[in-house]
Amino acid sequence: MEVNASNLVIEHNLVSANGVSIGGASGIHLYASSADDPAGDGNTVRYNLTYANHDALTSDGNGIEIDQWCDGNDVSFNVAWGNDGAGIVVYDGNANRVAANTLYGNGLDPAHTHGALGELIVSGSASGVQAGRPSANQVFDNLAVATLPGVPAFYVSDAAYALRAGATFGPNLLFNAAGGTLMRWSDSLTLDSASQIDQATGSSGNLVRLPAFANAADPLAGGLRLSAYPGGTGTPLQGLTDLAGQAGGNGWSYFGA
Repeated sequence: MEVNASNLVIEHNLVSANGVSIGGASGIHLYASSADDPAGDGNTVRYNLTYANHDALTSDGNGIEIDQWCDGNDVSFNVAWGNDGAGIVVYDGNANRVAANTLYGNGLDPAHTHGALGELIVSGSASGVQAGRPSANQVFDNLAVATLPGVPAFYVSDAAYALRAGATFGPNLLFNAAGGTLMRWSDSLTLDSASQIDQATGSSGNLVRLPAFANAADPLAGGLRLSAYPGGTGTPLQGLTDLAGQAGGNGWSYFGA
């Protein structure tokens, strides 16, 4: 799904098996053609399932990508798993909200064409940093479980790290089931405990634990829903409805979709 438009709602889609024979594809891709293109802004991407998207030629194959010059988008309550790239990527975008998503077993990269891997990635370019990108992105209440040792649950690149003062990273629930890095925080720092993540990101309430999935081996049958409360408090999201159609009560908070 190539979304070169603004102020749309993209919801309740099942997106998979893109990029089998071409490079540069992702499942749901918000993009603008240039810094002057008004597209890619103010979209809502929610309640989507995106999995098994491929890129054996370049570095995409993501579940959901908020691309360069795309600002003010809300990506919430989505589930992404088994993609060659990340579950969700923000690249040189500003003021996007990425909240309450479930990301599991992404970063497969079978052809080893990806320079950076993570369940969730916030990154940018050198030219973007000069233009103040990526900045002011809010990333919280996500549940990200990596299943490969070389894939961190979160990766925040040097470009995003340089502009982190205007951003929110946390609280989130992170885990690496293969014992690898939890969070790659800039290109030189790794964070492997909740206390390290809290301190580095300036947030509180980040969790490091394997959540109780109903049946992680069968996501299409709802296996990535939680069978038990994961603990923690998260950030309250009043007035919103989760992927299962459950309306959040006053003071409720979420980890994952």
